[in-house]
Amino acid sequence: MATILLIEDDRELATTLSESLTLAGHRVIGSLDGLSACGVLETDEPIDLLLADLVMPVGHPHGLALARMARHRRPDVAVIFMTGYAEFVEEVAGERILIKPVRATAVLEAIAASLRDGAA
Repeated sequence: MATILLIEDDRELATTLSESLTLAGHRVIGSLDGLSACGVLETDEPIDLLLADLVMPVGHPHGLALARMARHRRPDVAVIFMTGYAEFVEEVAGERILIKPVRATAVLEAIAASLRDGAA
């Protein structure tokens, strides 16, 4: 299974996703904002996949910036974006993106596909 950095500012969704991912056997590192996620990315903590909300609170790095930071430090990290704003889908063309509201099963399927793609 994978170590996943989950970056989601909606506490309820973050808790639900974290519980589902943990039950599926993943190790989850949760961040409720972009600044705390930056702190995690600056450590040597192993991260296999970044599951990031695109839109963060004002003053915090957004999901695209966080993905760039993660890939700079960990070139092999898989990335999945989430958003409740369909108009941002074009911003991440070519990337795996989930539109909120998301079902845990859809997230788990996307994670499995991303990890499989990365292992190829």
